[in-house]
Amino acid sequence: MDAVKDAARGLRSEGVDAKWYQAWGKNFPTNRPMMPTELEAALARNERWIRQKFKEGYQFYDIGVDPTRSVRSRFYELKQRILKELGVEMSFRFREREFDYGWF
Repeated sequence: MDAVKDAARGLRSEGVDAKWYQAWGKNFPTNRPMMPTELEAALARNERWIRQKFKEGYQFYDIGVDPTRSVRSRFYELKQRILKELGVEMSFRFREREFDYGWF
């Protein structure tokens, strides 16, 4: 998530009204694994947020996959599925920037 925040902050420094889904802190348990019902609720909230940003005319950026992860997160997969369904073309308009997990 840090790479997403860093990318959004970088876009903001360029004058883009960049946002990221910020419900993590208040909706994700920190002292235990998320229960299946909590995960489904979190995915549903994330889907509503993505669809709302689409309706508001936001452009979507993809910073690429984290090469240190062998499996994509369910949230990343959800975002990809929804944006494909909506016919959204992802923007890869990034200069070389270094994030915690490397270059993209």
